Amino acid sequence: SSSEPRPSLVALSGTRPDMAAIPRAPTLPDISETPRAPVRTMTQRFRLSTDTMGAMTTPLLGTVDLVDDQDMLSPEEQVADILAFQKVPQLTHAELYSVFLVYTVNFMDSLGSNISLPSMPFYAKLFNASTQQIGYLFSGFAIATTLALPLLSMLSDKYGRRVVMIASLVGTALGSLAQGWATSYSMLLAARIFSGIWAGVSSVCQVYVADVVPAALRPWYISYLITSSQAALLFGPSIGAGLSVIGLNVPILTTGVVSVFLVPVVWIYLPESPEWLKRQYENAVSMQSSGSVIASQVRIQRSSPCTGWWGTKWAIAIYGIANFSGMVAQSAFASMYAVFASETFGLDSLHVGFILTLGAIASVAANIWLSPFLQKTFGDVAFGVGGSLFVFLGGLFIVMA
Repeated sequence: SSSEPRPSLVALSGTRPDMAAIPRAPTLPDISETPRAPVRTMTQRFRLSTDTMGAMTTPLLGTVDLVDDQDMLSPEEQVADILAFQKVPQLTHAELYSVFLVYTVNFMDSLGSNISLPSMPFYAKLFNASTQQIGYLFSGFAIATTLALPLLSMLSDKYGRRVVMIASLVGTALGSLAQGWATSYSMLLAARIFSGIWAGVSSVCQVYVADVVPAALRPWYISYLITSSQAALLFGPSIGAGLSVIGLNVPILTTGVVSVFLVPVVWIYLPESPEWLKRQYENAVSMQSSGSVIASQVRIQRSSPCTGWWGTKWAIAIYGIANFSGMVAQSAFASMYAVFASETFGLDSLHVGFILTLGAIASVAANIWLSPFLQKTFGDVAFGVGGSLFVFLGGLFIVMA
């Protein structure tokens, strides 16, 4: 019964137990002397938080792989880091649905330019287009996109992100249907340029995501947005190659039909950016009170403290030239590879699409697994120069094949 005294361990075993053999609660490892550097990214903070929990279980589970010494925090800072990560605001279901719709708009925007890569040169030849005229189809699309990027951004600031994204879907639908139903090369070129105007909506999509997503989660969701463009680059040529078997204009018409169905969905379910609405309200109040725009919209010039103002300008100029040259090379390859493969190896649109898909898979895989390692190992400058050299060698091998 409960009134009877319980026997002690000595009475049961006849000997006094060894207290040193009793397992003790795990303690944190002593890392107070470990040099550390500030952690700047949310990914590093999450990795440190999970490694902290792994270090707490080390006495019970054995060894554990710790992060680099330069990224380690003190135990108190690690515990505070875990609590801070748990307090990061998460998106609501409505916000997640809105961001998903923006990803869909961005995917369709990228898909419109990638799905027709295998079949466009062969489709243009139905109108007796020369190799030079085929190049005009791709360069006209790219030039229109480049010129429309700042224009669409300004329109999104004035009329709203939602309005511009809906307009881009309508423009993509009209341009794709006009390309698919073209009766002459001139009509095909005009429709191609018109489609390129609405292909620059990716910048508006980035602004919408930045408006909706909290700052702590913004890098992740921006990377997901970029992944949607990479998915269009990955699957677009293969989808276009398969549809081109039915007809050379079927891939373009498919883009137009899907865009038509997306217009009412985005119109009904995508709300306007709350940040844009807030700014519009603040501008209206400011204009009524002082007749001038609010100070938050005054452009502030910033420069890196390491390079200075002129160093920053030169860095931006060099990066811009390198990026422009890379895009020119990529566009030239995308526009002329189908013609080259057809005349040299006798490949049709189906086989060209499969080859472009394999190249896209290799590019995405290198960006995910290989590029970060090489960039960390050799640095930005050496990595950029080496990457440009490999691109040159790859193009040279294609020509010599």
